[in-house]
Amino acid sequence: MTLDVVVLSAETIKPSLPTPKHLKTFKLSLLDQYSPLFGVPVILFFSSEGDYGRFVNTNMSDKLKTSFSQALSQFYPLTGKVMNNYFIDCDDSGVEYLETQVNCRLDQVLDCPKAEELNQLLPVKLNSFGMNPETQLEIQVNIFQCGGMAIGSRISHKVADAATLCAFINTWASIARGGAMIVSPQFDSAALYPTKEVVSPFKPPKAGGLQQRVVTKRFVFHPSKIASLKAKSVNKSFVENPTRVEVVSALLWKCLMNASISSPRSIIKPFMMNIAVNLRTRMVPPLPDHSFGNLILGAMPSSEREAGLHCLVGKLRKAIKKIDSNYLNNLKYNDGISMFHDSLRQLHELSVKEEIGFYTITSWCRFPFYEADFGWGKPIWATPLSVAHKNLVVLMDTKCGKGIEAMVSLDDEEMAIFESDQELLAFASENRLLEN
Repeated sequence: MTLDVVVLSAETIKPSLPTPKHLKTFKLSLLDQYSPLFGVPVILFFSSEGDYGRFVNTNMSDKLKTSFSQALSQFYPLTGKVMNNYFIDCDDSGVEYLETQVNCRLDQVLDCPKAEELNQLLPVKLNSFGMNPETQLEIQVNIFQCGGMAIGSRISHKVADAATLCAFINTWASIARGGAMIVSPQFDSAALYPTKEVVSPFKPPKAGGLQQRVVTKRFVFHPSKIASLKAKSVNKSFVENPTRVEVVSALLWKCLMNASISSPRSIIKPFMMNIAVNLRTRMVPPLPDHSFGNLILGAMPSSEREAGLHCLVGKLRKAIKKIDSNYLNNLKYNDGISMFHDSLRQLHELSVKEEIGFYTITSWCRFPFYEADFGWGKPIWATPLSVAHKNLVVLMDTKCGKGIEAMVSLDDEEMAIFESDQELLAFASENRLLEN
């Protein structure tokens, strides 16, 4: 089935209240300055009885727009422009907001979701590989023939991470349903990691050469399979109590290495994994979930192909454990900044060298995307499925909160090998939704 998505309206929505003069200049943090220019997407799917007319006739459209405008007043940097990779000019220029009609029922999309089709449910300006620094957020509200809805969002990674996007969506949803508790974002990242005057942003590698096509596939780990994977990964010499994210990440890493080695274009090489670490929970005291900005760093364990599952779990934990409060405090000073700059330069150099297998895993598990209730129920599915960077894996909770969905992006040649890996398929089901 081919999706036919028709744009019904496109407008720029501005904050409901003007940004005060003393807040017009919003300094980026050091971590923001180093962050790449691309969009971070997520799509939330909502079930509904009825048809498209219900969306129009019940004022759902107006309610979404009004509450969106009010949420922008809370997250005012999202309506401005990044200037010279140094600050945001919070000029209240607004956010592009689209409404579309989709020519099929929601269940037809959910039966077998495909990344290339889901891309149509997202706004297009904040694409995966580059963007305009004048655009920080875009929204596309898609209505299906059955009355179901998909809200597609992209936020600029230059100014925010996935945790910030999740906080914004939940604030928007809370306002829309008339929630009593509206949590305002905390703007403290620039105070923690002050801006530097001359910083070049990290440039991620391109998706691949001209002969490569990057494809994204979805693999679902049921809670019972994760329990089995944990049992297989336990080893007193490495980790006795592995988490679900650790064991799933280790298995994926193992299978990614096998796919690379088995590729006809393969050469013998070491492999490195870049693990995105959420700093909010690792600071002392911890920062709240609604802290605005980029508060992530990469832990980079390396391995050879022959490493066992328990060994890879140990490597992951050891690398992540190094990003502790002492490490984070050192980033505030010149020696720490120099160390951080060197690590980012190393990250970029390694990511473009063909003699090193380089992968990135980022976990959105425990981010409360499934709590976003706009007044007609919580999402039945939340996904960043359209993220199509080569050698990138994004992990998310399943709806029940105990399983894990992995969105894996590889070149098509390695994906054909990866998705046939019997060790992977012993624990993961490809492209299946979990209800509980």
